Amino acid sequence: MHTARDAACRVSVIIRSMGRPELAEALASVGAQDYPNIEVVLVDALGGLSAPSSNGCGRFPINFVPGTARRLRPVAANAGLAAAGGDLLTFLDEDDLFEAGHVAGLVQALDARTDCIAAYSIAREIDRQGRVLRVRAQPFARFLLFCECYLHFGSVLFRREALASCRFDEQFELCEDWDFWLQVSRLGPFVLVPNETAVYRAERGESGMGGASTNRDVERARPYVDRLAAKWAEDARAAGRDLDLR
Repeated sequence: MHTARDAACRVSVIIRSMGRPELAEALASVGAQDYPNIEVVLVDALGGLSAPSSNGCGRFPINFVPGTARRLRPVAANAGLAAAGGDLLTFLDEDDLFEAGHVAGLVQALDARTDCIAAYSIAREIDRQGRVLRVRAQPFARFLLFCECYLHFGSVLFRREALASCRFDEQFELCEDWDFWLQVSRLGPFVLVPNETAVYRAERGESGMGGASTNRDVERARPYVDRLAAKWAEDARAAGRDLDLR
């Protein structure tokens, strides 16, 4: 297991791109990180996108994963995982941002907590005017994760060891991140880093899963939430029994 003190400890930041104009801002927020060993894995999720310029992310290299057709969200995420070379991995949606010190803080937390499979920061959910809609700062509790995906997609950094058993379930066009974090949580606890360094620009997406009213489609999401509940029903019951025994 690599630690932050290991010179070989590389962080892969996986970005699924539909060619939105906000991509440049997302890349700039990665380029501004002070952690020294980052690669960006940029996945063409639209089909036919061009590779970015070589200096598109400052001093950090971009590993472009081309595509010839549109990739669904979980398919694009798996393509990113397959291409990533990092010892630690994270995601950033192209319309979201990292703030200064985000990656370094998460790496430091995993270095200190070798029992944890993942670390995550506090995430700030904002609207188009920058007004705060919600601050996601829930301490980790696996049982609660069956009830709500309180983890923001771009706030979590996880160890490569998770890839031995975890991939995105391609049946989930939505809720694919929720399902993935439940998979990873089977391998160990997550640690919350009490720094607000992930920014979720909820109204800019089109998934229907955002907290903002302009990107919230309950009816579209319902079949996937129901499917996820059925898939994880036994694990949720077992987690509940464990709580009863404490």
